Amino acid sequence: MKLVVLVSLLFLSNYATGQITSSLNSNNKIDSIFSNVFDTTINVIYIKKDSVQKKPAFFLDGKYIPASLLSSSKINPNKIKSINVVSEPFKIDNIDYWGKVQIVSIDNYIPKPISLKALKEKYTNLNNKPTLFMIDGNLVNEENSDYIVDEKNILSITVDTLKVKDEKIDLALVKILTKSEENIKKSKEIRIKGIGEN
Repeated sequence: MKLVVLVSLLFLSNYATGQITSSLNSNNKIDSIFSNVFDTTINVIYIKKDSVQKKPAFFLDGKYIPASLLSSSKINPNKIKSINVVSEPFKIDNIDYWGKVQIVSIDNYIPKPISLKALKEKYTNLNNKPTLFMIDGNLVNEENSDYIVDEKNILSITVDTLKVKDEKIDLALVKILTKSEENIKKSKEIRIKGIGEN
């Protein structure tokens, strides 16, 4: 009798294991869940800045504007009358562009351009301290003297410091929030902290 039970258990375990293996192999979602749970390797990605890439030139109401001004301004779509893209290569100040993006505003919007370097001098007391800038949570990876923002579109400037004694790092971190709908909405929120909250 023991032999019959042992042989039966052997066949059942083989049958059950075979089903689990085949269902795992046929179902990639289960495989990916288990591989993500048990995968202990850390994937490190190095970002390469591509300086050769050609970009379009931007024009607001017929006037050339730096691309950084447009990206940091987040122009309100309700103020844009039309956008026209001309894909012909041309040069401005010996810089090659692959085309033009012509934006026409409804109210002839006139930005107040200022470089991050000039903004730092005008609104902070950081003087010559090395500084990193973040605009709406995105780190600026360009020269502070070349990166232009719209001074009219700045909601707030927060100055913080980064100090790491072990690595001898002492930097200023300037966080700029633009007047996007989301940022304005968040600035009007009232936050109440309870006991034990940070």
